[in-house]
Amino acid sequence: MIKDEIDLSRRIISPKQVVAYSKISRHEPVTVNLEPGLAIKSIRISELLSDCESACGFAVTLGYHLEEKIRVLLAQKNTVRALVLDAIGSVVAEELAELTNAQVKEDAARNGMVTTMRFSPGYGDWHLSGQKDFLAWLGAGQIGIKLTDNFQMLPEKSVSAIIGIKNKE
Repeated sequence: MIKDEIDLSRRIISPKQVVAYSKISRHEPVTVNLEPGLAIKSIRISELLSDCESACGFAVTLGYHLEEKIRVLLAQKNTVRALVLDAIGSVVAEELAELTNAQVKEDAARNGMVTTMRFSPGYGDWHLSGQKDFLAWLGAGQIGIKLTDNFQMLPEKSVSAIIGIKNKE
């Protein structure tokens, strides 16, 4: 059954990504400003990017088809298949985020730079409400990502993050 669900997921997942680079225009103890016009209020992000020249933000998504199939399976009371597909989606979304992170890291290395760890809205003191401005700055709507009133990304199998870029030490 798991093999069948993996095969199904390969047919219905439509991965997409959006990536944006920016010089860090100003650091303050609590706020990092990226061009054009994104201010991230977070001591943790300020610390993460403190010695960085620039930053890269990204968002990835698997699209809506997987979630639609999960809803159908749940309506049919086929909870085991729905759970397996949901787990597959979570793994694939994280793998897509890791792949995007690796691409950013490789791009930085080609330019003699290194990257920081990735950090997402909703972790540490970067409030989840910061997701709204971050996704707008990224242009995540172009790949179909929307936000609920509670700042949850839709499609649910989506990941967003920021990565600092700095000189090798």
